[in-house]
Amino acid sequence: MRLAPRSPSPVAVGLGRLALLPFAAGAPAAWTVDEARRPLAAETLSAYAATVVSFIGAIHRGLAFRIERARPGLFVWGVAPALVAGIAVPAPPRHGLALPAAMLAACYGAAASSTRAKASIDGCRCVSA
Repeated sequence: MRLAPRSPSPVAVGLGRLALLPFAAGAPAAWTVDEARRPLAAETLSAYAATVVSFIGAIHRGLAFRIERARPGLFVWGVAPALVAGIAVPAPPRHGLALPAAMLAACYGAAASSTRAKASIDGCRCVSA
């Protein structure tokens, strides 16, 4: 058997795209606003990125709670993004933006690895090979 992901609902797709707007508006603003407001724009973008990273961790944690006898590593991935986000928010903007970006890449890698390992997660259905 292999796992086949369900297609996300149109509402989920729309909300996901809407969540990208602060990045699409914030990144150019962090570079183009006047010198006095640039730190605030970068800090705001960094805080939003940290919030998104924390939500990604919550997804991993929620999935881990749904699996009977889940591996401890699933819970680590549920908490690690929020810990990194907590470090990123008070950090200077150049680090505060790099840390969430690195954590997002790590979460993507972990999710891709889980998918390749055919981990049983909610949102997937088993289909015959």
